[in-house]
Amino acid sequence: MQARRYSPWSTCVFRSKGADMFEYDLFATAWGHGANTENIKKELNRRGAEGWELVGMTRDESPEDDHDEEHVLFVFKRTKG
Repeated sequence: MQARRYSPWSTCVFRSKGADMFEYDLFATAWGHGANTENIKKELNRRGAEGWELVGMTRDESPEDDHDEEHVLFVFKRTKG
């Protein structure tokens, strides 16, 4: 099973009073047991090269099933220029 993206990149912009403005970017994906994750690695590295910092990640998998799909949400942040 190929890795697949659940949602397109979703960008939000936040600013605290008197502070820098930040963008947050979300990337949700899933892959099956033994699937090639090279495209996911490339996407994460591309974001890093563009100045995005990985600030959070959550993973959902079944504790009873070692062969279920992995579901992961990556959260990125960078200063808005």
